[in-house]
Amino acid sequence: TNQLTGSAFGYTRADWLSSPNDIRGNKRQNDFSTSQYGFTLGGPIIKDKLHYFVGWDHQRDARPLIIADIQSPADEARFNTTNATLAEFLSIARTKYGVSNTDQYGSFDKKRGSDAAFARLDWQIDEKNLLTVRNNYTNDRNPLGLADNTSINFFESYGNDKNVDNSLLATLRSTISSKVTNELKLQHLYTFQESSQNSLLPAALPRAIVRNIASNFTNGGTGSTAMQIGGHRFAQEGFTNNVLQLVNNFYYNTDKIKYTFGFDAMYTNALSLYGSEVNGRFEFTNSGTAAANNVQTSLQNFNNLIPNLYYREVPLMEDPSVRANIWNTAVYGQMQTKLATGLDFTGGLRLDYSSYPKSPLNQELFNAIGVRTDHELKQLVLQPRIQFDWNINEKNTDYLRFGAGIFGSDVNN
Repeated sequence: TNQLTGSAFGYTRADWLSSPNDIRGNKRQNDFSTSQYGFTLGGPIIKDKLHYFVGWDHQRDARPLIIADIQSPADEARFNTTNATLAEFLSIARTKYGVSNTDQYGSFDKKRGSDAAFARLDWQIDEKNLLTVRNNYTNDRNPLGLADNTSINFFESYGNDKNVDNSLLATLRSTISSKVTNELKLQHLYTFQESSQNSLLPAALPRAIVRNIASNFTNGGTGSTAMQIGGHRFAQEGFTNNVLQLVNNFYYNTDKIKYTFGFDAMYTNALSLYGSEVNGRFEFTNSGTAAANNVQTSLQNFNNLIPNLYYREVPLMEDPSVRANIWNTAVYGQMQTKLATGLDFTGGLRLDYSSYPKSPLNQELFNAIGVRTDHELKQLVLQPRIQFDWNINEKNTDYLRFGAGIFGSDVNN
């Protein structure tokens, strides 16, 4: 509109408004709160010609990270361990494996921050052409948000997660005549995801998992569990995508039929770094037999620096990251008409073509077993679809819908 308008908002669930006890009924020591605030602002740059709108939203979330926080016999049964066993494990981890002197189990502060920003420009070029440019940006920071897959992961094994997305879209809508409209869209999409190791670690370290750690509970019961120190198994992965998309839709309306024709061309440049277990994994388990009089518990093997297993996924090249250039294109058409009172028919046909990068030939593998790796994947998919919508007697109370089609999807990598 030609009027300048704005708003501001805020929401807070304060820590002192939350229960003093956690979900287990134990006394809570850490911040538990949520805050959200932001603003919007919009108005004219040139009256009746050029307008803008901007908005920003920030969220702050704080809640405890609980790692084997044992304060009762019920907690012992829940985590299958005791504080005495945890202390013994941590003592070995510090003296033999260099784990820091900071707390590694218990209840910890954990804060997450997210931001979203939106901006839009509407330019009425003339009475027939409207240009809209909008940008949507999100940023999510989630430290300690990556838990590993061991029953009890000590604090240093929790990784961090970060996500950034930005979409810039320009749309030109042209009214050619009372029956013909054209809409042209050009978008650039940027996505970024990064996993990183805990700040306590000097580098991406191997992880050590000690299994079958037995404990005697204070109420007379027993239990066993697995504990982990070291790095997170995939907290060095990262994915960056740049997507450029061009879409054009042509609308032609007659007195009886509405037609839509269009094309969609999308180019994706993807940089992917997968890395699960590339730093290695040591496992310590019970060993020996009573008959041989050489029984050792997993905790004893951990103390004696004797792992029972070592596993690592080793990249076969210096740079294991993968860059892919992918093309997806489509042309389509659709018609919509009224067949009878309350009965609408929609029919369409879409043709998709996709081209994926060709993998290189592994000559050594081919020479050894005759298997080729230089395959190229392309897709040509024809997708027809029909739909009937019946608004019975046009009373807007009872509807019957029937449709069928053939649908294709992207290949799962």
